[in-house]
Formats: sequence, C-alpha cells, structure tokens
Amino acid sequence: MLMSSFIQKNTWLVAGFLYLLLIIYFANIPVFWDMYAQVHTAHYFLQTHFSDLFPNGGFYTDNGYFPLYAVYLAVCFKYLGFQLWVAHLSVFPFVLALFFQIQRFCASFFSFKKTAAVLGLMLIHPILLMQSVYFSSEIALAFACFWLLNSLINNRASHIVLASVFLCALNLRSLPFIFLLGVYFLFFKKKKEAWYLVFSFLLAAIWLFYHYLHTGWLIQNPESVEYRRLIGVPKMLQNVFCFFIHFFNYGNGVIVALLMLFLFFKKRGHELGLFAALFAVSVLLCCIPLSNPINARYFLPVYLFFIPCLVWAIGFLSLKKNSLFLFVYLLALWQTQFVTPPEKYGYSWDCSFQSLAYFEVQKQVDAYLTERDIKPKEVDAGYQLNFDDAFYLMNNKPKQYAWLSDTDMPTNKYVLQSNICNNYSAERNGYIQQQYVILQSFKKGWVCIDVYKKKSF
Repeated sequence: MLMSSFIQKNTWLVAGFLYLLLIIYFANIPVFWDMYAQVHTAHYFLQTHFSDLFPNGGFYTDNGYFPLYAVYLAVCFKYLGFQLWVAHLSVFPFVLALFFQIQRFCASFFSFKKTAAVLGLMLIHPILLMQSVYFSSEIALAFACFWLLNSLINNRASHIVLASVFLCALNLRSLPFIFLLGVYFLFFKKKKEAWYLVFSFLLAAIWLFYHYLHTGWLIQNPESVEYRRLIGVPKMLQNVFCFFIHFFNYGNGVIVALLMLFLFFKKRGHELGLFAALFAVSVLLCCIPLSNPINARYFLPVYLFFIPCLVWAIGFLSLKKNSLFLFVYLLALWQTQFVTPPEKYGYSWDCSFQSLAYFEVQKQVDAYLTERDIKPKEVDAGYQLNFDDAFYLMNNKPKQYAWLSDTDMPTNKYVLQSNICNNYSAERNGYIQQQYVILQSFKKGWVCIDVYKKKSF
C-alpha cells in the first residue's frame, strides 16, 4: 500500500530517471542547431566574466530578449567545465521539473491512472525526446508554461510572479501566452491573482528599454537582418500555412478531430484544449511577421497540452474505439520521423531522430577534405556545416569552414551543400550547378552533404 502510494506521488521521478538515461546515452554527440549560438554565447560570458550581456554579430545571436539560458549554461561551464557532457546534462533539471509540473497539472483534472497515461505518452513524444537530447532551452520554456498554469489554477501568487517572470526572461515569445492566460483567468475564471502576471510585462518593458539604450534597436537586429527580419503579407501567408502544418502535425490533427467530434455531437469540451489553443495563438502572433523558419519545437507546449486532451477524450469511448484512436494518434505522431522530411516545413531537424545521422556524415566530409589537404578557409559552408569545432565539439580546438550566409553566393574554391542547412536558396543552388562541379556526395538516412569544386580551378 505504501509502495503504491509512493509510485502515485512520484511517477514524475520515474519519467525523469528514464530521460536521464537517454541524456547520458547521447551525452557525447556534438552541439546541434540553435544550441550552438547558446553555447557560443555562454563561452563569451565566461571569457568576459559576464561583463557584457549584448554580444552581437557572427554566431552571437541577440534576438532582443534576456539571454537567461546562455547565462545558465555559462554558470554550469564555470563550475563543471566547458565540456559536452556538462552541456547535455544541463537540461536534466528542467526535464525533471517539467515532469513534476505535468503530474501536478494532470492531478488537477485526472485520476492517477489517467495522469500516468499522460506521462507515458509524453515519454515517447519525438520532439520532447529530441529537444532533451539536444539540451534545448525549449524544455525550460515548456516547464515554465506548466509551472505558470499550475500556479494560476492553485491561486499561488508568489509562484505566479516567479513563473511568469522566468518565462518572460527565457523568451519574449511567451509574452502573448502570458497575456492570454491573464485575460482568461482574470475575466472568465474571476481569479484576482492573475493580476500578478503584470510583473512579467514590467520586467519585459524594463529589459527592452535597457536593451534599446545599449543596442539602439528593439525587434529587428541589424546584424542578423538577413535571416530574421519583418516580412510582407505574401511571406506572412506562407508562414500561416506553415503554422497550420505544425499545429496539426505530430498527431495533433487526430486529437483536434476527436475534440471536435465531442464538441459537436456530445456537446462536451474541456479547458485543457483551451490552454493548448492559447499557446498556439501566441506562437502565431510571434512567428508570422518574421522571416526565420517556423520550427516545430516552438509548438512543444502545444503538443504537450494536447496529450491530456487525448487521454480525457478517449476515456469516454469503448475499449475498441479507445484503442483505435490511440493507434491512429501514435501512427500520426511517429510518421514525422519516417515519412515527412524535416526540411519540408520549417527545417525541424532538431525535432527528428533523422538528424542523428548528421554527425557521422559530417565526420566523413571532414575526413575527405583533410585527406586531400583542403584547408577549411577554402571551403564555403552554410549554417550548421560551418560551426567552429571549438564550440561544435567543445574541444577548444578551432576549425571552421568559411561562412556562407543566407544571401551570399559562394566565392571559394570549394563549397558544401546539405539539406540540413536552413539557408537554402534556389538562386544560389542554380549558381552552384553552373559554376561548380560535384566531387563527392555523402549520405546517411535522410542527411546528405555534397562537396563541390569550382570549375575554374
């Protein structure tokens, strides 16, 4: 009896332990995708003893929000060393805290069995798995979302302040979500504690003012305008299309269809779906006006909020229908890993197990160029391919191919092309086909890297 009670209260610990094993297993893989900028910035903070919070240009990505996660990584590196395993394990406290908050969240609506079912389904969600493997700051953001919701549901004023301020400091992308939660809990749930959310907006205003005084800009960074800028209506419509692809992806379409059936035929709904919708709207408001690709990881809290909706809905069905919907959901969830190429919508490589093949292919390319005595400075390469080994491998041994930006044409003797680069350009691809000849192609799974040489050499 005591053991059963302990397990019910601490299922989150079991889930956390399983993810710890996952993180340890992949603790030797190099730094991938957007976390490169975080690691690079964290290293800069260490070198400057945290005296400058506004590094900009190159791979120091200043998006306008407080660099909280980079500061956190810098603190970890300061006391544990600038090493890959430290970077990977840095995400574990947030993974554990996320599962704890999810269990508390589900306990407000479900029995223990349904809560355990929710945690079980979350354990196998590809985006949660891959973002944990790549020690992404999106895990911390998802944790903060559930923490804030639990605080609002349980009327804990001090936690509302802490959670909303933490969420805001992590990423200003969360501000619309905080605002929408405030409207819902204040005017529809009549909870006066929701007024404490105003502290997050005060923090945002203070930071943005402070940031503007030091940099002279607010939304559009002049140093990164080529890949992150405000766009016109035609491009916004493309982003809207991409948004809905992600919204219904990863099995979400199955859950939404099931919820609609309940709403229209059984006149039943649940506010669980509302929380998912509110965060989805916040993603829509923040990402539609900007040029950078809408990545599936931005929707992580949406996908996690919808899983309790699925468990709630199938609870009203017969065992046969229950099993059918669950099977269709899992099929839709995992087809993203084996059917749809990650680069098709938003370059969501960091949400796919297929990306793990990249590291082996990159090794083969490096070995090929080294054997032929081709110097890194002679090779143009796009985002990810041109990461400096000092931060990509975290080995303090600089080696970096020449940077090929989103808009430039290659000028070097050699150029690397890959479907994993998120700065694909049809114009540049045509230029390469005309001016260069392919020397070698390396492929594993869905990942491909081609080595080209200029025809004039």
